[in-house]
Amino acid sequence: MVFYAITWLPLAGCLLLVRHYSNDRTVLDWGTLASTYLGILLLGAVYVSLGCFASALTRIQIIAAMTSFAIGLSLFMLSFISLVFASQTGWQAQLFAQVGLIEQMHDFARGWWIRGRSSTMRA
Repeated sequence: MVFYAITWLPLAGCLLLVRHYSNDRTVLDWGTLASTYLGILLLGAVYVSLGCFASALTRIQIIAAMTSFAIGLSLFMLSFISLVFASQTGWQAQLFAQVGLIEQMHDFARGWWIRGRSSTMRA
């Protein structure tokens, strides 16, 4: 997990360069960037844990890699099914919306506090 997190550090350098060379200092919202990084870290943790799970199932590394790839790809494709059900209502649409990783990552990219603010704004 530490190696995975370190691989995303160059992106922070690129964002600092964008902020440095842009005329508008408010171009980057640090809260949204922090929540996006948290979402990326958690999404990577899901796939790393799937790899560890597949590795615990078998002693042969190739079978563990294929199992991990198959489970990870299935979970990723399940996210696209949730996009198909997005316009529908019902328990199937809610189930796929909760399981879909793409929609979860969209929530992180928007910032975790937006939902809380919008619900307090309505009250």
